[in-house]
This record gives sequence, C-alpha cells and structure tokens, in this order.
Amino acid sequence: MIERQVRYHSLRSRRNPQWMEWFFLIINDNRYIREISAKLAKTFAPIAEEYKGLEGTIKGENLRFKLLHFESEKNPESGELTRIFKKMIKDYSLYDRQSIDGLANYIRRKFS
Repeated sequence: MIERQVRYHSLRSRRNPQWMEWFFLIINDNRYIREISAKLAKTFAPIAEEYKGLEGTIKGENLRFKLLHFESEKNPESGELTRIFKKMIKDYSLYDRQSIDGLANYIRRKFS
C-alpha cells in the first residue's frame, strides 16, 4: 500500500550555480495535488524555469502522482517543507537521468 506523501530532492542547478534544481513527486488525490503544488510554487517563487512534469495514477490505489521539476534560488529548511505537507520524504533517486525518460521510467516502475 502506498501512502499519501511528497518525495523530494534538490541539486545545484547546472545552468545557474546560485540556484537549486528541485524535484517533487506528490502522491495524493487531485484536489490535494493542486493545493500542494500551489503551496510549493508560492514557497519557491520566483521559479526560474519549470520543466515538463509527469502525471499518472498509482496502480491498485485510489491515488494519483504528479512530478514537479523546477529551478529556484530559494532553499528552504526541511521544517518549512513539512509545513506544506507533513509526510515529506527525501528521495535521492529523484533526479534527471541521462537516458530519455529516465526519471519518468523510475517513477512509473516504482509507483504505477
């Protein structure tokens, strides 16, 4: 059984070293995904570049997932992130892969 959660990871931006590249995988129902996405956008504003996201359903569960991937100059503490959603999980496997759709394949293998 997969629980409602937000998984995240951040890396130093390759394009702009003063900024961070953020990955958030939100697992919840559609309403909460929209709410959490809006809170993240507000917390990390301004966002320099937002990349194509990924959405889907969790197999065997009544939940959906959405990947948010963007760059921001902000680097909030983990305590600030848990105010957005209590179950925040640091996931070192959330990062761009060299292969086409590498991150998407990781997410689909693990959650759908």
